[in-house]
Amino acid sequence: PNLFAIGECDYQYHGGNRLGANSLLSCIFSGLIVAPGIQNLFDAEKGAAADTHSALCEQARRRYQEEHDRLLKRTGGSENPYLIHQELGDVMTKAATVVRRNAQLDEAIGTVNDLHERAKKCSLSDTGHWTNQNVVFTKALLDMFPLAKCILQGARLRDECRGAHFKPDFAMPSLTAEEPVERRQQAEQWVDRFEENNRKYLKSTIATWNGEQPDISYEDVDTSLIPPRPRLYGLVGAEVINEVFREREAKKKQSPAEGNGSQVKSGGAAAVSV
Repeated sequence: PNLFAIGECDYQYHGGNRLGANSLLSCIFSGLIVAPGIQNLFDAEKGAAADTHSALCEQARRRYQEEHDRLLKRTGGSENPYLIHQELGDVMTKAATVVRRNAQLDEAIGTVNDLHERAKKCSLSDTGHWTNQNVVFTKALLDMFPLAKCILQGARLRDECRGAHFKPDFAMPSLTAEEPVERRQQAEQWVDRFEENNRKYLKSTIATWNGEQPDISYEDVDTSLIPPRPRLYGLVGAEVINEVFREREAKKKQSPAEGNGSQVKSGGAAAVSV
């Protein structure tokens, strides 16, 4: 209760990736909107949150204490948390940075699942209760697996290129035709694909942890104020693609606008983002 996220720990507004502009936008918008909300909440509170929700707080404290105690009892096991951390980093760097390939993502998902099981059997070299960096590191390692699995699953389901999510197999190609008529046809096909990708993938991924794996659902991005447009810099045939796109946008303005911003859920690959 009464937990707020402000700044870079907040939801990233551009949806698809960590753009530099997101950091500034997060801080400005969160401070502008969330900070007054916190003040309004405090003004309405009749007591401290810990007093109002004491049973809930105690239940959470007890659960984490039990997990901490179980970790301290792990001695003589076969797995080293520091080695597993290194393996996890290697897998994620190979499969889930900017360039992503489905075969690598499938392999990484299996590897991370195996690493997660191994991490549950980590042995601690320090079982003390004072400045125990070993137990802190192991806790942090275990917390990395839900995030790693969410990243991999979200990336695997998104067969497109958007922002810092780049799949070469699904990249939008340059135009190759030289004849004007054929070049125009290619541009029409390019815009068709661009619009189809937006229908499928112009969504934010919502990952819910079920205890072992993420459950993925999606929420439409509200583009009612600023409609999406193709990123064409450096693309051969950009001027023709842009011409086709502008013509279609002009026709849309002549017909009733369709709303965008409703929440949707899907378990398939036809709608996704991380």
